[in-house]
Amino acid sequence: MVGFAHYAFFGRDIFLFKSKKPRLKTFKTAEEKKTKTGDALRRYCFWLLARRDYGREELLKKLKTYALDPDEAVRLADEMESKKYVDDKRVAQSIVRNEISKGCGPRKIQMTLKNKKIDVDGLDDSLKEVDWFQQAYDLKVRKFGEAVTKDQKEKARQIRFLTYRGFDLDVVFKVVGHENIAD
Repeated sequence: MVGFAHYAFFGRDIFLFKSKKPRLKTFKTAEEKKTKTGDALRRYCFWLLARRDYGREELLKKLKTYALDPDEAVRLADEMESKKYVDDKRVAQSIVRNEISKGCGPRKIQMTLKNKKIDVDGLDDSLKEVDWFQQAYDLKVRKFGEAVTKDQKEKARQIRFLTYRGFDLDVVFKVVGHENIAD
């Protein structure tokens, strides 16, 4: 019969209770994690890439966490990029599609790409193809309805919501004051 595992946290240490005798399990520090070299680092890299797409800088950061030699991690990231296993443009397009589907505007998308250290210059065309007015209007209708409000507090609330989502102010003001998209 297999018992349930119960964890108790005390500072940095975790006590694991599976049976009557508790045993101590401690967290590893950053230096203790650095144990991978050669084939082990390569396997870890493929394991990461099999789970999802990574940008070059993001993959390099993950590899450096576990690599004994940081230069080896850089060489491995270069190799993965040369074999097209890592492609910043593909990752950026994926992020743009995902963020648009979540209802984010161009500013928020650019900030997300910048945080992941992915070059934004090549994606200006794909960001210009999107009808941001329509995206913002759909989001506004989904959240607040089609009616144009006269209440200043409600207008301010809608403006804050859309600007937080990353839409430009000129688009936000047009959307908040617009009754119907067919007009």
